Amino acid sequence: MNSNTDEQTPALTKQENGKPTERRRTWIFQSPMFWAMLIAAVFCLFLFRYGYFQPLVGGDTQDYLLAADRFSFSALLHGEVDTLRLPGYPALIYLSRGFFGHDNACRVVVIVQYLLYFLSIPCFCRIVEHYKLGVLCTWFAIVCYSVTPTLIAWNQMILPESLSISATVFFIFLVFIYLERPTYLKAALLGMSAFFLVMLRPSFLFLVPMLFLFWILVTCVFFKGIRKHLAGFGCTVLSLAMILGYCHLIEKKCGVFNLTEVAVSNQFQIIIQSGLYKKGKDRDLMAKIQDAIDRHERKNDDISPGNEWVYPDGLSDETFRSCFWRIRPNDMPLSQRSAFVRQILRDHRWEYIQYSLGKFLGVRHEVVGGRLSPKVITFGLIYFLLACEAVTIALSTVRRRGPTLLCAMIWLLIAGVVFTTVVGAQHTTMFELPSEYSRLVVSAIPFVIILIFRYLDVLLCYWRMIARKTPSCDNATSGEKEDHVRITT
Repeated sequence: MNSNTDEQTPALTKQENGKPTERRRTWIFQSPMFWAMLIAAVFCLFLFRYGYFQPLVGGDTQDYLLAADRFSFSALLHGEVDTLRLPGYPALIYLSRGFFGHDNACRVVVIVQYLLYFLSIPCFCRIVEHYKLGVLCTWFAIVCYSVTPTLIAWNQMILPESLSISATVFFIFLVFIYLERPTYLKAALLGMSAFFLVMLRPSFLFLVPMLFLFWILVTCVFFKGIRKHLAGFGCTVLSLAMILGYCHLIEKKCGVFNLTEVAVSNQFQIIIQSGLYKKGKDRDLMAKIQDAIDRHERKNDDISPGNEWVYPDGLSDETFRSCFWRIRPNDMPLSQRSAFVRQILRDHRWEYIQYSLGKFLGVRHEVVGGRLSPKVITFGLIYFLLACEAVTIALSTVRRRGPTLLCAMIWLLIAGVVFTTVVGAQHTTMFELPSEYSRLVVSAIPFVIILIFRYLDVLLCYWRMIARKTPSCDNATSGEKEDHVRITT
């Protein structure tokens, strides 16, 4: 009798300290995380087999390689900074060269990017599980993140976009585990993460005010752990101080209080394309810009003006791309460009903001060859999802159903990335300006995937309710009640 019981018990239940615990031997094979990582590993091996681990270069790759040539930890500690590129990504290239040699450095960087992306999959799984989606939507969301070519392709590029994708997933995961169980270490890591992310990519500067808001909200909701929240708030203040200190070093070297001098060049480009350069006070610079545009338009008189409904003097993308290369920012002193940008933004700030918003929102401007530009469709979807999520978070907060703080942080992250991509800088300092939408918005795509499957799950729940002819959940099965709870929360 006892032998038979002992044979059956390990497979089903065990009595431990008077408490029955169930342990299934096959639990790991039922986990979406396991299958997602397995699929991602097989996919990476397939890419490796067919040579997709070869480094690829982009428009800014050469600048990062040159920044790695100039990089030195000792020089950085002594205040010697690169005015063109922040030190985060050049440091990775520099370390790869030091450990594996100059010839193998780029390939090592690609492998590191693939590895970090692979390690971000479990973090992404935990974030998806927080939303309590249906099984099908949970699986598809995780697999979609694991093998989406749009995301994985960046791992092969010698550009910081791959690390930006992984870093944002790690950042939100850190927020998630802190909300689960606050500790001083997690608070410190969360506060200091703002500095490291900004050093990777200047457009992540919005994370600093986002973290300040987070500490205020988490203190109001979870007042019990106020010391830990204050520690995180203090580390965020330290991150902000270090960022401002870095801007001061840039100012000492090139005379512009900014994270990089590239932001000034980007703003200079936007001012030219918007037509606001005509309102500048530097007559020599205005004449040079106007001469290049006039020479181009005389050769291409069929080019229609762009975005005229927002700003009548704006240039089309084709005109701007052709004429801008005759107005090289590097051929003009940085101080001259910086003074020109400051004057325009000081005297015509609202027109600059209006143009930046309208350039994206203006479908008329983005129609090329009678077809909608893909970025209009992509950003339109993101705006729609952000609007739906804002309503969902507001209703969940009013009804007090389920934790919404993590959802709010993800919403703020997506909105911040889109804002810095579309609108760009509203001051001559700090924010990176959009030049390539697909590059700058890519760090928000993992969370856009979550929102897509979140509301697809809602539609599936409604579809099942309608298909089963159950107008309410009063007489529904337990599974349908769970669906109804997900819909309402």
